[in-house]
Amino acid sequence: MAIILCKIAGVPIELHWTFILLFVIALLTSIGFLAILVALFAMVILHELAHALVSKRNGIRVKRIILMFLGGGTIIDQEAASPELAFRISLAGPLTSIILALLFGMAAIFAPAGIIRYSLQLLFEINILLGIFNILPAFPLDGGRILKSYLEKTRNNIDATKLAVRISKITLILFIIASVIYTAAFTSASLYDLYFVTVWDIIIIMFVYTGADAELEMAKISDSVKNLKVYEVMSQNFITIKPATKMRNVYGMLLRHKTNIVLFTKGNGIFIVNSGKKAFSQNLLDSKAENGAAEIPTVRKNDSIAKALGVMRYEQATILAVTSGRRIVGILTGDHLDSVIALHSAKASEEGRKGETSAK
Repeated sequence: MAIILCKIAGVPIELHWTFILLFVIALLTSIGFLAILVALFAMVILHELAHALVSKRNGIRVKRIILMFLGGGTIIDQEAASPELAFRISLAGPLTSIILALLFGMAAIFAPAGIIRYSLQLLFEINILLGIFNILPAFPLDGGRILKSYLEKTRNNIDATKLAVRISKITLILFIIASVIYTAAFTSASLYDLYFVTVWDIIIIMFVYTGADAELEMAKISDSVKNLKVYEVMSQNFITIKPATKMRNVYGMLLRHKTNIVLFTKGNGIFIVNSGKKAFSQNLLDSKAENGAAEIPTVRKNDSIAKALGVMRYEQATILAVTSGRRIVGILTGDHLDSVIALHSAKASEEGRKGETSAK
């Protein structure tokens, strides 16, 4: 669940439910905590906007920026970015944070004592932390993506990802050890402070480990189906209609064709008709199909399955329309793709084992 806050440079800024929860906690805790939280996430937005603007400048689609409990994320079309471009996009965020830190730090030196200097020092510290933390070579941080992009100069995608994930987990262990030692030995931390650091370390461990493993799993899946094309997997269990078709007629088509997927084209888009219970309530039977429809993303029939997966992830879609020219020739659904990928991976593993046995 997410709420769209606003749009900046055409990019939607969304608030994840975890951020909203954190905001409510800050509101109930103290005005000071709330002010720090607002300042932090203002700087996070600037950090993420740097990723978004570099992406758009280089022709990479940007879906949205989402603010979460542990920071933010910029959702881009990663499949379209070369390793060199991915390197620049990933570096843009930490570099922006460090530049902002330098600017706020210089301003704090010359600012009068009081709330202005304190605020500038706070912004300096926030941006330094954002820049340094995100440059750490660990997935899903920017540093992990920078590292992977660099490794791809001499390795393929799967090998680069595997090595980057191993380095991510080593980096995480070193970071946790360093944070505990620093808190215990170099600060006048209370027992409460040590508990606080421990809790955040646990959260960071979960964040990095799950992010790194998810990145590796996606790389393995993409590698296993890299030679599989969309037309080999797509389903033709759908019907097409005209946008102005009445919903009572759509109902009849569903019964005859034994499918629940109804598509139509309008302009440059492809739309799926809502065939749920609400769509067929009595007062909607005479409405046009286009009134209860939603646009869905598309892939070409000769695209790879890896690209289709990337489109699904980018668009957060569970169904894709498959096209050949301007015609709809098939569909891909998330459940169907999951089944095909699982069976394809199992078959590839079995053939690999047979090959190893025959070689022996």
